[in-house]
Amino acid sequence: MTLDKNWQEKVKEIEARNRYVEGCVDWEDVEFLLEIIAELKERAFK
Repeated sequence: MTLDKNWQEKVKEIEARNRYVEGCVDWEDVEFLLEIIAELKERAFK
């Protein structure tokens, strides 16, 4: 199972940003990652 290209780019952005701010959470990032998880779960059970 692979992520869509735009998801991959967004995840890379999140990873890069979070390397500089250890222990700090951007809730927009959390919401985005939860959307990915929900989508992948939906795909897995189709």
